[in-house]
Amino acid sequence: MNKVLKLALGVCVLMLGSNAASAQDWTVDAKVTMVNTTQMPNVLFFALDTNAGSCPARSYFSYDAHGDDAATKIHNMEANAALLMTAKSTGQTVRIAGNNLNCTAEIVYLGSVDRY
Repeated sequence: MNKVLKLALGVCVLMLGSNAASAQDWTVDAKVTMVNTTQMPNVLFFALDTNAGSCPARSYFSYDAHGDDAATKIHNMEANAALLMTAKSTGQTVRIAGNNLNCTAEIVYLGSVDRY
């Protein structure tokens, strides 16, 4: 299995164990138009081609590190960065669930899914 796929699968495992109590305001299937990794490992910024809740298309969305310790948070951010860069470079759709407050993403999937 290649490294990007391992990272993408790892993010699913990490996401299941973190922020389970968070509620999302919206879920959207979209294309990634930009990925900004300059604030990693604390926050990852990206843009989508579609409105998400009250967040307009092409605005900055943020994803904060998830995990119980520093190492887990770093792996979580690396996996999500790989996932978003893969989607950007291949044109694949992502499914993002997030909150209107500050346009934050909580859950990131590569591809769209029927349910989660």
